[in-house]
Amino acid sequence: MEIPIICIGKLSFYQLMIGLAAILGITYLLFQKEYTPKQKIIVIVTTIISALIGARIFYLIINYKTITIHKIFSLQFTYFKGYGALIFSLLNIIVLSKIYKIKLKKTVEPLLMWFYIGGALAKIGCFFTGCCKGKPTELPWAIYRKFDETKVHPAELYDCGAFIFSLIILLILKTIKIKDSTRMAISLMVYVILRSIIEETYYNGVIFGDTISRIVYGVTIFICMCVIIKDIFIKYKKIRNNRL
Repeated sequence: MEIPIICIGKLSFYQLMIGLAAILGITYLLFQKEYTPKQKIIVIVTTIISALIGARIFYLIINYKTITIHKIFSLQFTYFKGYGALIFSLLNIIVLSKIYKIKLKKTVEPLLMWFYIGGALAKIGCFFTGCCKGKPTELPWAIYRKFDETKVHPAELYDCGAFIFSLIILLILKTIKIKDSTRMAISLMVYVILRSIIEETYYNGVIFGDTISRIVYGVTIFICMCVIIKDIFIKYKKIRNNRL
């Protein structure tokens, strides 16, 4: 199956989908009642800046062997990493939530949902732009684009599915009486595990990614496990105290 490369003017479909994801995130924040108008502006501006800085830093760390002055200061989407954008955005939101005394549930969970939705949109855009490439395969669902030498894995769609599945997990767990932090930690851990497996289907990729990726995945999973264990311990302690 040959996949067309989509461009609208000088913009690639990937850039358009990234822009759409950003617009959706900003629109969602504008309708939040927890923030004052001034706080909304501060949160939007600082989150965008922190996301760009984080995405660039992570790209430079992962690709440190090929760093050039052009890559450091370029605004091309190719030289950004979504994971860095998420982590720095999350840190920015947490700090501002503490300053404005807003519950993390009201800020972190929407950011995580935006990450899943934005990530899915970005991967769809990537699929029709061809900025990433899967490994050659003879599977029935293999795809072919003009720049592909052979049929390859639709790795971008696998990643898109991981985002959507993690979002579904987050929403399903919302119907169960578990702590908010546990719910978010489980869904994020699910995505990281799926993503680390999907790494193997990308061109020149290996399962669990390269050394830097493994460190990022490992640290994320460790933090999520710590949050889950902490919440279980607190719940157990409350149940035990009530019995006494």
